[in-house]
Amino acid sequence: MGIVGYADLLKDEKLTDEQSGLVDSIYSSSKRLSHTLNSILDFSKIESNASLVDLKPANLEKILIKVIEFYKELAEEKNLEFTFVSNCQNPFALISEKLFEEIINHLLDNAIKFTVRGSIKLEISNGISESGEVVTVSLLDTGLGIMEKDLDIIWNEFRQASEGMNRKFQGSGLGLTLSKKFTTLMNGQIFAKSSFCKGSVFTVQFPISNPVRALEIKPYSNIIKTSATHSQRELPHLLYVEDEPMNQQLISLFLRNICKTDVASTGEAAIEMCQKTRYDGFLMDVNLGPGMNGVEVTQGLRKMSEYAEVPIIAVTALALSGDKESLLKQGCSHDLAKPFKKSDLVGMIKSIFITTI
Repeated sequence: MGIVGYADLLKDEKLTDEQSGLVDSIYSSSKRLSHTLNSILDFSKIESNASLVDLKPANLEKILIKVIEFYKELAEEKNLEFTFVSNCQNPFALISEKLFEEIINHLLDNAIKFTVRGSIKLEISNGISESGEVVTVSLLDTGLGIMEKDLDIIWNEFRQASEGMNRKFQGSGLGLTLSKKFTTLMNGQIFAKSSFCKGSVFTVQFPISNPVRALEIKPYSNIIKTSATHSQRELPHLLYVEDEPMNQQLISLFLRNICKTDVASTGEAAIEMCQKTRYDGFLMDVNLGPGMNGVEVTQGLRKMSEYAEVPIIAVTALALSGDKESLLKQGCSHDLAKPFKKSDLVGMIKSIFITTI
């Protein structure tokens, strides 16, 4: 979080072209490292407890439209043509939205990484498999391709088609492993076809589901009083509960001129501070080391009449399906997953606390 965050701050400073290039390199490298660490964490969590996966009816087409915006920009930077095609009458399947997004992220990341020129096409359609009607998502690229002898090893942990002295691309070799495990956990199938130097097609299929509207969890944000918002001339007063000094400094810098921010290093200190000062809202880290954790602090605040309905934003590295829903059920009004960009945090703070006048 610290490396990504400070690089993000530097990008806003007045730098020379050379300095900007160096900062961009730090930022992109830190994002790649963060992605690798998150992949390893996801892998270990799933390996240890597959029951964490919570399957619900979801619109795959809607999820794809949200995910591809980021990758369209990456494709444009490499002068690649990017298209999305929907031929789907029923895009609903029983899945974990979080895990499905991870699968698509890994596949798109690989497609852009291994495609030097040409195009990338993402397509969703309905079809028939041995198990019955399915929703099929296919990703076609004109990239490097994979030799037939390597099509089996690409699904193994920490493996790539180019390895050792011949390794040409950065990456942990976990993306496709996780994609296959996630797909299997959601009762789906994933497979690949490829022609070396001509491109690849990765296909994911899930049994079709009736478009039943899932029950919506109503978080505290739905009942927050409008009196918690401020005009642009009046800065909201927030308490950031975080035990890591680097993150304390970073978030305070992110929010300078946006709001007044106090910091509490422990849950116990947070409770004591909010009894002496009336805060408009809270940024709440979940893991606070010894003592009270962020959820316990949140539940303690909700028992106080003055904080029963104020915004409490969970700032957390939790990523599996159900984590966000659990935090909302336990009293948080919003969730912001680490690592995040300055614009993500500032945008959320402004949307919750600051009104335009």
